[in-house]
Amino acid sequence: MKLKYYLRGAGVGVIVTTLIFTIAIAFDKPTMSQEDIIREAEKLGMISKDSGTDDDTSDKANTKQEDTDGENTGEGQEEGKTTEMVSFAVARGDSSAAVASRLQEMGLVDDAQAFDNFLAEQNFDNLLLPGEYTIPKDSSFLDIAKILTTKKE
Repeated sequence: MKLKYYLRGAGVGVIVTTLIFTIAIAFDKPTMSQEDIIREAEKLGMISKDSGTDDDTSDKANTKQEDTDGENTGEGQEEGKTTEMVSFAVARGDSSAAVASRLQEMGLVDDAQAFDNFLAEQNFDNLLLPGEYTIPKDSSFLDIAKILTTKKE
């Protein structure tokens, strides 16, 4: 008969503890300033330190639009500057850490650990597809991840 009361007490204790921790977690929301967000994005290679103002971005968007319309006369393109392409292979069974390490060896990423962390945070780490890829030398982490997770036809 006393066992029933002990079990009730334990059940109530678990419920009360769960409610207390849920409330505590709900009120503990870390905030990041705009500068912190930019610093983290730069560290992950999502934006570059020398990225210009919003006007530069809109100019690039206009240039891309002209390219797709087929009306580009060559203005807006960087003359004499070509992007070096690097051939890269992902073997079946390669881990994201192994891929990141080889990307660093080939000069495509500056920090293998940061790229591997980026892949894990963005859920790309388990989506890497085996195959042969051509990657521009100045690609961002996101660009490289998209290339390595896109099925080649």
